[in-house]
Order: sequence, then C-alpha cells, then structure tokens
Amino acid sequence: MIDTVKNFYDFFTTFWIFSNKRRKISYLVLIILMFFNAFAEVVSIGAIMPFTGALINPEIFTNYSFVKVLLNIFNVAPENMQIFFGVLFLCLVFVSTILKTLTAWYVTIISNIAGAEIGKEAFKLLLNQDYEYHLRSNSSLYISTLTKKMDICVVAIQSLLILISAL
Repeated sequence: MIDTVKNFYDFFTTFWIFSNKRRKISYLVLIILMFFNAFAEVVSIGAIMPFTGALINPEIFTNYSFVKVLLNIFNVAPENMQIFFGVLFLCLVFVSTILKTLTAWYVTIISNIAGAEIGKEAFKLLLNQDYEYHLRSNSSLYISTLTKKMDICVVAIQSLLILISAL
C-alpha cells in the first residue's frame, strides 16, 4: 500500500514538473472547481432533511428564527413553506448537477490536452533521433505504438482526475 502511494506521489510530481505554466493553472482551476463541486454536493444532500421535514410537519419549522427570517426575506407565507423548501431543494440539486457536469467536462478537456502535450513531446523525441536510427528501425511501428500508448495515457489521466473529483 505504501509503495502504491509513493508511486502515485512520484507520478504526480513528475507530471507537475513536466507541465507548463498554463497547464498548471488549469490544474489549479480544476482543483478549485472540484472543491465547489464537493461543497455543492454536501449542501444539496444536506437540504434533503429540511425538505422532508417541511413536507412531514411544517409547523416545526415555524418555531425557528432562521426559517422565519428566510421566509421574510423571500416574502413567503408560512402555508407555502413546503413549496418554498421544495423549490430551494430543486435549485440546490440543479446547481450541484451543473457543477458536476462542468467538472466532468473540464476533466475531459484537461486530460485530452495533457495527453496531446505528452504525445507531442514523445513524438518530438522520436523525430529528433539521428538519421541512422531511423534508417535501422521501423519508424511506423514506433509511431503506431506511440499513438496507441497516447490513447491509453489520455484515458489514464482522465480516469485519475475523475477518481480524484469523485472523492
């Protein structure tokens, strides 16, 4: 288990070192987006209890000063409290879903760009070999292998970022 954690740490360290400044900024934006996504998930899950409580017994909520202030701010009558909490719950779930979709989209974009940059660097290393190297080797085999491995690399990056965003 410790070796696996060390391998992940080494992978992230190497990945961070070889990323350019623009890519590092996009990773930081992704991390911030993941935090907002996690916060929205917690808030939307936490809104289930007030919503179900307002459905079951709305009189209990009229005793709380916070609920009274909230109802006064939005100009809601106490008899419409169930509708208000229902709409509030749906809005929170909608915002959470939008953030989750935006995070998944951004993860896809970043992983594809990172894979393209890695592929570009690998292809550049292959092309910058000596002329004799290309004469004695099967360059089409290298290019096809590089293409296949880059697809695997993009999927690995994307899977790792999705895993991190799901935590």
